[in-house]
Amino acid sequence: MIMLRNPLRHGVLALALVLAAANLVGTPALRPTPAEAAPTVVPDDYQFALGFSNTQGANQWSYLQWDGVAYTPMVWEPTRDRWRGNCEFCVISRSGLHPDTNDAVIAWTAPRGGAVTVRGTMDHQTYIDPDITNVDGVRTFVRKRSGGTTSKVWPSADFQHLRPAFMAQHVFTTAVNAGDTLLFHANRAGTGLHDGLSWNPRISYDYEPKFTLDQAELVMNPADFDRIGERTALDASLSVVPNGSQFDFYHSSDFGRQVQKFRGDLARPAQVRVYADTTANRFRNPHGLDGQWWIASVYRTEEGHLLAFCHIENADPQTSGWWAGGLAYSTDNGEHFTLLGKTLAARKKAPDGSTDNIGGMPFVLKDGFFHVYFTEFGMPVVARAPVAEVIDAAKRGTVSPWTKYHGGAWNEPGMHGQATEVVAASPTNSYDSHAGAAYSTYLGKYLLTGGSGGQGQGIFLAFGDDPARFDTPSWLLSSNANSKATLQPYETIVGVDGSTNGVVGQQFYVYYGYFFRWPHDGVDLPKHMRWLYRQKVTLNAAGFDRNTVSLSTDASKKQGENGVRYQEYDGTAYTDMTWSDSDQRWHGTSAFSQLDSIGWHPDGNRDSVRVWTAPRAGTVRVGADLDGIRAGGGSGADGVRVKIVKNGLPVWPATGYAAVEPASTLPFEPVDMTVAAGDRIAFHVNQNVTSAYDTTLWLPTLTYTGGSRVSWSGNGDFGGVQGAAQWSYEEYDEGAGGTPMTWDAAQQLWHGTAPYLQIGPVSQHADGNRESVRAWVAPRAGRVRITSALGDLYTDNGSGADGVLVRLTRNGTNVWPSTGRQKVGPVDRVPFPMIELSVAAGDTLRFHQHQNGTSAYDTTNWVPKIAYQP
Repeated sequence: MIMLRNPLRHGVLALALVLAAANLVGTPALRPTPAEAAPTVVPDDYQFALGFSNTQGANQWSYLQWDGVAYTPMVWEPTRDRWRGNCEFCVISRSGLHPDTNDAVIAWTAPRGGAVTVRGTMDHQTYIDPDITNVDGVRTFVRKRSGGTTSKVWPSADFQHLRPAFMAQHVFTTAVNAGDTLLFHANRAGTGLHDGLSWNPRISYDYEPKFTLDQAELVMNPADFDRIGERTALDASLSVVPNGSQFDFYHSSDFGRQVQKFRGDLARPAQVRVYADTTANRFRNPHGLDGQWWIASVYRTEEGHLLAFCHIENADPQTSGWWAGGLAYSTDNGEHFTLLGKTLAARKKAPDGSTDNIGGMPFVLKDGFFHVYFTEFGMPVVARAPVAEVIDAAKRGTVSPWTKYHGGAWNEPGMHGQATEVVAASPTNSYDSHAGAAYSTYLGKYLLTGGSGGQGQGIFLAFGDDPARFDTPSWLLSSNANSKATLQPYETIVGVDGSTNGVVGQQFYVYYGYFFRWPHDGVDLPKHMRWLYRQKVTLNAAGFDRNTVSLSTDASKKQGENGVRYQEYDGTAYTDMTWSDSDQRWHGTSAFSQLDSIGWHPDGNRDSVRVWTAPRAGTVRVGADLDGIRAGGGSGADGVRVKIVKNGLPVWPATGYAAVEPASTLPFEPVDMTVAAGDRIAFHVNQNVTSAYDTTLWLPTLTYTGGSRVSWSGNGDFGGVQGAAQWSYEEYDEGAGGTPMTWDAAQQLWHGTAPYLQIGPVSQHADGNRESVRAWVAPRAGRVRITSALGDLYTDNGSGADGVLVRLTRNGTNVWPSTGRQKVGPVDRVPFPMIELSVAAGDTLRFHQHQNGTSAYDTTNWVPKIAYQP
């Protein structure tokens, strides 16, 4: 049985692509012997490294060069296992690409229409001193070719500049029609010397990211640090305070002996040095407090005074410990700060009273409390105090009591009390809190960002419904390269409008310092730690309301991301596998104990296991994409055994394992189960007897069903049956109301009575002065949130185009705009607001699209998302 998320749309294509991929040379996903090959193309999820081939167009990937005018195909070099252009060093291989006089261009052609999310990390691989003048890095950008039009889709700037050894991640969404091409350009910035670039683009249909990422922008370089009088290095997070039309930036360094204040805008912070004497002591210390103090973050009071949350070192080990947190206060706009006192210290762990580095300290302001994040024994924790009490004490020149969160309550003292970590511990990552924090009014969630050490070091971003509990972090930047021992020491969250005081909306910047390795000694600090970047993050509410998890599309190189872990099982215990950037897969303790996004291979009498943790309670249907579970075959193969367990108890089969014979497919019928939040669903592949030819293709999906379903997508739910998944497709006359459209199976579109009156997965087109309408009927009463999966609404453009008119109604009454219709011009991108409203069972939300004057070029990209709120 073929189990697909939408059999009407994907069934024939999916099977054809996978069968074709099985015959390609050089493209196995997991291959312990040259004779064993596994399919590498999965519908809805296309990864360059897995789909790389010696055939142009195979697996939807092509290999091109661009001379500034035209795209031409590269030529395959079999002896080098790579593609080469007309220039000597213009090449593309499975592991990356290198531009020369021509751009090296990876191309992906859409097999069907839909909304896609494009993810990837661009890593400049020349890990050398960035001051070497003949190495200038590379530039990247992504274009989309649709029909005869080619336009840039990422980044919002002209390009992403990757300095030597720099790296950046992109996440963006776009709409594609069948045959559209995404073009991933690597351009030499000036010279082509040392321009090797690792880039593994990943394109996923119907995947809702939690956020999108624009380019990483360099906002301060060593010359900028010289301008503000920074003598040593970036040594703390920036504190940002609005000052008229500009912003004041505070930064501490030189082991707490130096405070800088400089002024500029968010894109160019270091325009003016405010402190004429950067060596002056800006701290007043009437209480004779010990230690060296860094300003870590700043809150501006209603009176315009500044409350500084401070990191302290070299304190008295017998009182606070070597590290502590404290407060300072300024009534003269930051000219001086009075040290008020210590507020936080880690639990002492040694007879001499020594403690770990407390890190921090970013704050969030919510419900009348300051919540401050810091580190205890390698993990972030939180303490809080009432804002009114803290400010009143500061005016009196002292501090008020703080309490740490521990064991479900706020009852441990800030000084040396116990604390419970707010981000779950990971065997492979530590989460540092020299960081940024905020509360998002758009999501209604808390945000915490910081740096991570250990395997996969990088910049994390965690989300929490509660200030003391955060989900497994997502990642803004990460690398497993051994040569990248560190990536970023400090982070700051700032709203795109400069909003501070710990509150942001849907968009914000994360500022971070970057260098790929920790300096060997203090002499290196001025050179290596003086590069400050910012990257715009746009939150996507739909990414938090997902009904379906695909263990292939949601696969990650980070343990726990998207709720999935990659492990092996020895019959008694589960242990985490280790990710390898070199071959893009997870590795266990034995040579061929491996997992990638689509393949499994057990070895060493240990099962290969993927474990999904349920984010919420409900009824879940477990299915399998494609046609079940497929085992590899070859001489001596004896097949594999598979099973599903929940919290250690069997789900399928009822006992033991199910056998999958070699070179065969075991059909998989859907399995329904109830889950509670936190339940662990483990998918096992066992080697049977030998592990020869045990590469297994199994793509589980887990979908909340019935009353457990919380969200709907105009794209993901699109199909050929009226009323299916609560959606209907109508043509609408203002006077007569709506009538059903007709399904066109050949074009996979809904058609009305006029020639171009139609609705597709991501688009609507009015014609004949009749609206195209996508309608959704509420299955139950509740409060729903309405968003657009593509963000902005936009239309085609061409000769005679005059744009379209759109609106959202509930039972015939306008919801957006409040009256009339919203115009979307032929060159406009109109933001669709996040809308929340209450609905009764049976209420109908209609998404109307109407021609403005003519219907020429009126294809409008609009993908509604609807989610019930808790």
